[in-house]
Amino acid sequence: MGRQRREFVRRGGFRDDALFVIASEGAVTEPRYFNGLRERLHTPRIHIHVLQKDDPTLRSPAHVLGELDRFRSTYTLRDGDQLWLVIDRDAWKPERVSSIAQECQAKGYFLAVSNPCFEIWLLLHFEDVPNQPEPRRQELAENAGGLLTSLVGCQLRPGTDYIDHFLPNLDGAIARAEALDTRPEDWWPTGLGTHVHRLVRHWRPGSC
Repeated sequence: MGRQRREFVRRGGFRDDALFVIASEGAVTEPRYFNGLRERLHTPRIHIHVLQKDDPTLRSPAHVLGELDRFRSTYTLRDGDQLWLVIDRDAWKPERVSSIAQECQAKGYFLAVSNPCFEIWLLLHFEDVPNQPEPRRQELAENAGGLLTSLVGCQLRPGTDYIDHFLPNLDGAIARAEALDTRPEDWWPTGLGTHVHRLVRHWRPGSC
């Protein structure tokens, strides 16, 4: 006899709370960002749960997908719940990302790929990337020497909570990511861009 699934404890105060479960490739930056949004936004009918890695070195897309599989096998989900896979494009060949995207589609998971990496989403909070000259956009796409991480790091101020660097510019980041998302039918951005906005916009008032 199979193991019985448990009911996930939702703390939003509504019987019909939607559960958004996020499994990310990164073990530090992504959880820090998403947990910060969860604490600050207090979206009443959405409960955000960010999966924590048992082993931070296991970050392949297949392993992250397995984290969602294990969650789904442990807890009972309701209609409207969403399981999200958040991964980078830079370290993986297109064939591998395509395979993961097909698995997500087959399992009903949502996919948010950033190209080249999650830090492009963070940078969009501060820089109007869609309106930058093409050489600058190419430089960001190449991300030589961890350029994106350095650019985001320059925006962080001592004595300020991590998420408070980004939250005031969240709507701008969503708009800029949408401007880069010129092929919304694609499973992931093949050029410079990110689909993280498709996840985050659910937490904004009036979003669907």
